[in-house]
Amino acid sequence: MGRLFLVRHGQASFLTEDYDRLSPLGEQQARLLAEYLLHHDVEADFSYAGPRNRQIDTGSLVGEVMLDAGRDWPALEILEGLDECHSELLLDRVLPDLCARHDDIRRLAATFESAEGHAARRRTFQHLFDRVMRLYIHDGFKAEGLESWQQFAERVNESISRMIDAAPRGATIVAFTSGGPIAIAAQRALGTDPDTTLEFMWQSRNASVTEFVFSQDRFTMVMYNAVPHLTDAALWTHR
Repeated sequence: MGRLFLVRHGQASFLTEDYDRLSPLGEQQARLLAEYLLHHDVEADFSYAGPRNRQIDTGSLVGEVMLDAGRDWPALEILEGLDECHSELLLDRVLPDLCARHDDIRRLAATFESAEGHAARRRTFQHLFDRVMRLYIHDGFKAEGLESWQQFAERVNESISRMIDAAPRGATIVAFTSGGPIAIAAQRALGTDPDTTLEFMWQSRNASVTEFVFSQDRFTMVMYNAVPHLTDAALWTHR
C-alpha cells in the first residue's frame, strides 16, 4: 500500500491585503511539522504543492528543515489541481448579487463589515462564508473564471489520481494544499455528501496532516486533521 499525506498550509495572513502569505505563526507551524516528521522518520518519495504561495511556502519550509538535517527530500512539484476552490472570486463577483436577492446574506455581510476586532471579524466572516458556500454548492453560481463545486471536485480528484498513478507500489507522497482539496479527498474516501464535505473543509486546522493509504483499487482515510506536532493549543488555528 502507498501512503498519501495531505498537509494543509500553515496559517496565512487572513484579513490583510495579501492573504496568500504565511504569517509568522504559519511558518512556525510548518517548521514544527517538519521536526515531527524528522523525529518519526517519515520520508517522502514525492512532494507536491498547490500553486498558492501559502501552499508552496509551507512545503518549502518543510523541505528546508529536512535537507538541513541531512535527510533526502524530493523537490516540490506544483500541481494546479491542488489549488483551493476560488472563494475570492465567489465573494468578489457573486456576493453583491446574493446580497440583493437574499435578506439574510445582506444582513450577514453588513454584520461582517461593521465587526470590530480580529476575533469578531473572523467569526462574522465564517457565518457569511458558510451561507454563501452552501448556496454555491447547491445553486451553481455563474461568473467569469468561477468553477462550479463539481468542477472543483473533479480537478482535485484528477490531481489525486495523477499523484497515485505516478507512484510505484509502497511509495509515500506528501502534498501541501488547502482545506477544500483535503475535504474532497475525504469525500473520495468516505463517499460523503456535499454538505458533510463542506464541514470537513471548515474543521481543517492549519498545518494539519490527513493520511490516506492507497492501491490500484483502494483509497482509505486512516487519519484526519492531525496536529500532534502542535503540542500547544495556542498553535491551533483554522485561518
